[in-house]
Amino acid sequence: MFIAILIIGILLRIFALNQHDFWFDEAFTYHIARLPVKDLIAASLTDNNPPLYYLLIHFVLKIGQNELILRLPSLILGILAIPLIYIVLKEQINRKAAIIAASLFSVSPLAIYTAAEARPHGPAVIFTLFISMVFFRLIKKSNIKYSVLFIFLAILSIYVHFYTLLLFLPFTLIVVFGKSRIKILKWLIILSIILSALIPWFYFSIQKIHSDCACPPTFLSLPSALVSPVIGGVGEFTLRSFPTLPLPIFLLFATTTLIHLLLFLKGLAQNRSIAFLYLVPLAILSLFGLFFPVFSPKAFAIFNPIYFAIVAIGIVSFRKSGLITILVIILLGTISLIQAANPFFAGTRLKPIYIIIKHNRSIPVLNTSLLTYYSLDYYSQGNQKHILITQNPLSIETLKFIGGQKQEVDPKSDRLWLVDTEKWTNTKDRESAIKIIFDKYSVEKTYKIDKISIVLLKIK
Repeated sequence: MFIAILIIGILLRIFALNQHDFWFDEAFTYHIARLPVKDLIAASLTDNNPPLYYLLIHFVLKIGQNELILRLPSLILGILAIPLIYIVLKEQINRKAAIIAASLFSVSPLAIYTAAEARPHGPAVIFTLFISMVFFRLIKKSNIKYSVLFIFLAILSIYVHFYTLLLFLPFTLIVVFGKSRIKILKWLIILSIILSALIPWFYFSIQKIHSDCACPPTFLSLPSALVSPVIGGVGEFTLRSFPTLPLPIFLLFATTTLIHLLLFLKGLAQNRSIAFLYLVPLAILSLFGLFFPVFSPKAFAIFNPIYFAIVAIGIVSFRKSGLITILVIILLGTISLIQAANPFFAGTRLKPIYIIIKHNRSIPVLNTSLLTYYSLDYYSQGNQKHILITQNPLSIETLKFIGGQKQEVDPKSDRLWLVDTEKWTNTKDRESAIKIIFDKYSVEKTYKIDKISIVLLKIK
């Protein structure tokens, strides 16, 4: 049965590659990754993500710039994470829990989504698994081979995704209070080597102005992080939209979430080491998220395998674990199929907008929001001028590298495209910019895609 579930998980991930258009987060990846390596490193210093993933995509771009190609690293590493979950949990818990956790992860909506998005969260999952696997081997057999491998993987992981840093506190707690053959002094030396490799990056990074993280406060991030492995909702399409779902679908999502949370709570008490790996990072982010915008539920997806490991431990503790396993897999798989088939979950349709405007490539395109600006600029591939007419919330340092500063309209332009949406823009800034445009231009044609207006304008 596991092989069948694995195949279904792979097929769902492949299908998801083309389910949503190349939205802002992915377009941002592209605009950083296409820079020369020197500028890419400098731009990464202004971002809230480390450089290794951008470097990977930089070299992927040499193969092709199609959005499906840019998503391939996430797809490949996301698929490889499934058998790796099995290997890690078979060593640390038992074969039964390993099969259950890998099966659940295989059909998880969140795992499927991150495996089909050109962002570092999906690829970082496999690094979370690798360093966890080597750590548990290290504390059982403290030798030079595992020490060097752990240091190497740890440094690599942090330069892929900063949230992997959060694992080192639970690792330390396990070394100090758990069953570990590694001496505390040796562990401190290992940590010091890892941290020393990060000092140069952090030293230069703190001197830069960073864009604010679009992270909700803890009272929203915490519940989202706990339910997103089961029902997704961490991309452009968020959990805030879920109450608008048809009642039968909403009830299915709510019931599945409740069942998983109960199994999760059951599993927490069964294995302290695995519980630490999930709860300590969750607690740290929840605490700091009360004061700073640092808790991203989507970034927390790198701990998705640990969540399902805890759920699997909870399932195994029941006498009828086989029946429960089948039930939760069916529920999870059904949710993933619904999200794959229903356009409601696909997010803003950006490619149809590009198809409309590309027929008049000589006409500049005015954008009122980041939601469309960077994505349409990606689709245009430099063949059409795009202008953002509202204030860009990204940092000035970042804009120096990827562009997107607020611009005025060239008064010599006799025709313009206006792509307008209220989403992700300052209302007053948008209304002021639109008023200036319509004072000088009249409407020639109007199109509507979702909640986005595409207007062809001609000078009065």
